[in-house]
Parts: sequence; structure tokens; C-alpha cells
Amino acid sequence: HNLTINATDYTNHTNNSEFITVTIDNSYPSVSFLTPLHLQNRSRAINVTVVGIDTTTGIQALKVQNGTNGNWIPLALSAGTKNNGNWSALFDTISVSDGALALALNATDYAGNSNSSEFITIIIDNTNPKIFKYNGNVVTNATLRGKVIINVTANDTITGIQKLNFSITDAS
Repeated sequence: HNLTINATDYTNHTNNSEFITVTIDNSYPSVSFLTPLHLQNRSRAINVTVVGIDTTTGIQALKVQNGTNGNWIPLALSAGTKNNGNWSALFDTISVSDGALALALNATDYAGNSNSSEFITIIIDNTNPKIFKYNGNVVTNATLRGKVIINVTANDTITGIQKLNFSITDAS
């Protein structure tokens, strides 16, 4: 929008040479998670990447909230522009408990419009699976000979067991 400023004094002298361009921005920035995905299993350090769009004035700040402790983690522009770009931060999941973790976004544009409407939940699992028993005995050291059938009980209470491998080596 163009703004023209006119000034007239008491003797009717007029000055209308001041022209100012102003941007009117009543729109909220648009944000969405690229990574991680909703209900995705994650562990250790993860990259949080968000797409942020504000075609009028651009995004001034974008941050993600750790739902466990409420801390806000600032995201940095990693690709594109402040008007349409990807914003990222590294988040170490070791600092939170295993289980569901809510993440929330907040984007603020240069006009002060703020959007906090995007939320996802991810599943944190930083605990290694445990093998409790084989052949009904608690795992310690075992001496086996001949033909042996091995029955194993394994457990991972957060994300489940994806794969269970057996390995037999000759310790002699």
C-alpha cells in the first residue's frame, strides 16, 4: 500500500511530497513438521526440520517446544528464505524420558503475527532391549553341549522388538 502524507500550514502552504510504502500483514505464518513424523519412533539426537511460510513480511522466529519440560528450542533457517524456507535444530532425546513426547511449533512473523497451531507426538526409545531368559533360566553364563534348543524371552516396552539374532562363537 502507498501512503501519501500531506501537510498544510496556517497560510495554506501544502507539501505532499512524502510518499511511503507500507505493508499490511494480518496473516499468520504457516508451519508444518517435515521431520520427525507424527508417531515416529526416535532415539538419541534427532534433527527437527520445519517448513515455514509467510509470503508477506517473512518469518522472524520459529521455535519448537519440548512437551516434557516446556522448553523452547529455537530453529535456524537451513534452506530457502524467511518467506518460504526450512528451519532446523538438533534435539538430543537423551534429555527426556522414554515414551510419548509432544512437540509444538511457534512461528512469529515480522509484523508480530504468531501461529502455534502445529503439534505432533513422537515416541522416544533410548533404552536397549533386554533378554531375560533362555530355556527358562535367567541369562548369565551357561555351558552347553550337544544338541540344544534355545527359547528366548526378549522385551522392549517402548517400541517392541524388530529383530532377534543368535550368535554362537567358540570361546576357546
